Amino acid sequence: MMTEIKKVGVLGAGLMGSGIAEIAAKAGYQTVYVARSAEKIAAVRSALERSLTKGVQRGKLTEEAMAEAVATPGLGMYTP
Repeated sequence: MMTEIKKVGVLGAGLMGSGIAEIAAKAGYQTVYVARSAEKIAAVRSALERSLTKGVQRGKLTEEAMAEAVATPGLGMYTP
């Protein structure tokens, strides 16, 4: 029996973690990623928005899907 995945949590917001968070958010999962600094969270969120914008410009993503991915509750958490 397989369990339905509803939320995805990513520890670390480096290159790999931010990529996993982006793919999960694009797929429509409620996505949370955790980093050690507020600056890293801001940088990852900015990179995510740039990447999603490029996807819209290339016709690979709708603006609605982009807005939904960026508006994911809990996207980016800072844990000191």
